[in-house]
Amino acid sequence: MGRLTTIAVLLAALLAAAPAAHASDILIVGNEAKIPKIYKEDGQAKGILIEIARAVDRELKDHAFTYQLFPWARAYSMAEQGKAGIIGLSMTAQRLETFDYSDVMYWDEVIVVVKTGKEFPFAGIADLRGKVVGIGRRGTFGGEFDQAVKTGLFTVEEDDGDVPRLKKLLAGRIDCALISPGPYALNRIVSGDRDLLMAREAFVALPQPLARDPNYLGFAKSMHMRDFLDEFNAALRRCRQSGEIQRIVDSRQ
Repeated sequence: MGRLTTIAVLLAALLAAAPAAHASDILIVGNEAKIPKIYKEDGQAKGILIEIARAVDRELKDHAFTYQLFPWARAYSMAEQGKAGIIGLSMTAQRLETFDYSDVMYWDEVIVVVKTGKEFPFAGIADLRGKVVGIGRRGTFGGEFDQAVKTGLFTVEEDDGDVPRLKKLLAGRIDCALISPGPYALNRIVSGDRDLLMAREAFVALPQPLARDPNYLGFAKSMHMRDFLDEFNAALRRCRQSGEIQRIVDSRQ
């Protein structure tokens, strides 16, 4: 084999191997209706968490994210089965058995919304005793919340979105609705639905939030993504240190 032929063979081998060196797509799923944190609009993934993930993605050399947003229960089921990573994931002892977690991406303030005139003293989960609490399907707000549900301290009424949750509250079917992130989300939800907008004054957030819930990127342990999460965390720290993440959050609150 001549020298030129050898070089040609080597070049062909390098070109054949090139796709492996290019960024690999990683599918990320999440909730399609958690404005402004994460939501779908005109078929596109948007929101604070998506913008943070894209900022981190720009820091990663060998990986690229694609996003698909669904109702939370469907997104969670896909992630649980190892079909995708999931963004906006809260951490519980039970979920730690299933998922590997990134560092905290975003702190989600969970507020307690009631009907005007139906306010009650609230300083923590114990004050939900005897209440019917509206939450998203398969939602959780930490171990203390899950334990309170398990012991029957209060009853949860699950739904597939914030709009039906507030409509249940308006109809008196639940005593309070958990909404996140913060008053901004409440205003956006109400403004985006004609019926809720007409009843805007019927809703009030209690002064004390339920929690500041840390949100993560998670992968089922069966996907073996721990090494990738180490890379993700390093890129996340760089974005936080540069101030980019704070700029994203400030622009959407």
